[in-house]
Parts: sequence; C-alpha cells; structure tokens
Amino acid sequence: MKHITLKTEKRPLTTKGYLNQLRRDGKVPAVLHNRGDESMHLVLDAADLKKALQTPAGANVLLNLEVDSGEQYLSRIENLQYDPLREGIFIHADFGQISLDQSIEVQVPVVITGQDARVKDEGVLSQSLHEITLLSKPDAIPANLHVDVSKMTIGDVFVVADLTLPEGCTAVTDAEESVISIIAPRVAEEVTETETDDSPLADLETAEEPELVE
Repeated sequence: MKHITLKTEKRPLTTKGYLNQLRRDGKVPAVLHNRGDESMHLVLDAADLKKALQTPAGANVLLNLEVDSGEQYLSRIENLQYDPLREGIFIHADFGQISLDQSIEVQVPVVITGQDARVKDEGVLSQSLHEITLLSKPDAIPANLHVDVSKMTIGDVFVVADLTLPEGCTAVTDAEESVISIIAPRVAEEVTETETDDSPLADLETAEEPELVE
C-alpha cells in the first residue's frame, strides 16, 4: 500500500480558543500516539488530510507524519472527529504509530459486484455486513473486499469464510457471519377491517331514535 506523507508541526497544550483559531485557519489539531513513548501534539492542514482520505485506501491509508524537526512516523488514523454542524470539517484527529512488521486490526469495506449479471429470479439482495474486521500487516491491507453475486440465487448466503483474503490477512469477524444473502420477496398481506355488531360504533348506528312524547 502506498504511503502518504503529511507535513505536521508540533503544537503546545493550550487553550480552547487557540484550538478553535487553528480550525478557522484550515488546520486540524491532532495527537500522535507513539508506541512506548509519550503522545505528541501536532497540527496539520485540513486540506492535506482530506486529500489523503480520498485515496483508494480511504480511512485505512498509511501516513508518514513528517514533524517540523524532519522526523517521520509511520502512522494510521485511529479516530477522526467532525464538526456536527458543518459537513466535512475536522475537529480533531488521532493517529497511532505502527510498524510494518506488526499486524493491526482494520475495518475494510465490502463492495458488491455482478448484480447486473445475476439471474432475474425476483430475489432480493440483503447485505448484512458492510465492513469486515481484518488482522493484517499494514502493507497488506486491501482497499476493499469484493463479493461477486452474479451466480447467487434465492436462498444463497455468502458468509465471511467465503471471502478471498489477500496474503497476510485473516478475518476477525466470525467466519460464519452472513455478508450477503438472496431472499424471496415478501408478499404483503391485505388486512380487512370489519366492524362487529357489539362495537360501540355499531351500537350507535343501529340504535333507534327515542320516541317523541307529546
């Protein structure tokens, strides 16, 4: 997997106002969690981070965080916080330093292929899992996992164990958990409401008018 270099600067632990000013200036406050060392407080350009996330690897992109001192730290994104009121605006980023020799747990998206080629049997495709948890060496992390449904028919179930995983990857998600299934279309039941003679409305409708006494 390609590594993306992001330039960062060390930042002081300071006030909330300072952090808000960084965000207004198009920056993202961040923390790098070093293996065995103290965390490093950083700041980077929001535009650079957004561009890195747009690569095929998405949130699993491998990053070389280059600190102003010239040192580089191979890292992955552990958590991203977004502004709830402004779409696509970062509030904070957490990175974790990694080693190419050490496997890590990642969430990899499932991509469905072959829908157009599937036999027209009125079956409804149901996707139970949209992501699979893998244990993988960083350079072996796939951008996504493909499930070909072209030969699936009603009643077929594709489970995690049916996935073809790249070398160096193992599934953490239960092997028997359903990913995709083809189910028969549901038949809607018509419900007919009937009024009974002993209902309050029926009593009102059938009650005789009182006799007028002169």
